[in-house]
Amino acid sequence: MKKAFFILLFMGVVGFGISCSSTTGTASTSDSLTSTAWRLSKFNGKVIDSTTFARTPELRFWVGSKVSGNDGCNLVTGSYTVQGDKIMFGAMAGTKMACVNTNYENYNKFFNRTNKYKVESNKLVFYEGTTELMSYTKK
Repeated sequence: MKKAFFILLFMGVVGFGISCSSTTGTASTSDSLTSTAWRLSKFNGKVIDSTTFARTPELRFWVGSKVSGNDGCNLVTGSYTVQGDKIMFGAMAGTKMACVNTNYENYNKFFNRTNKYKVESNKLVFYEGTTELMSYTKK
């Protein structure tokens, strides 16, 4: 019952955020970033396997600077801004489910470190300067 409540709460927050956001986006926001869902494939220099997270983290970027998905345990939502190849994440909010065998707390801290991104074909990579933090593949 609690899980269903948090899912409904999350969907309401995301829906409200999308309805309040601008649908025009910015000229520097890449269509390739917002056109798909992204599944984490590499985290902190290591390829993701079944022991890294309770489930594989995913993100979806929305036109209007909203981001949502899961962190390997909890549903998350927040904001982002893009300017050229620079990306900054705002505060991320999420559900508070108890999960074992996961790196979700560590994963969420990487958003604060991320300041650059690159999309090539089916791959999205986040960087801190020139250091690769996380990479995703199109879902």
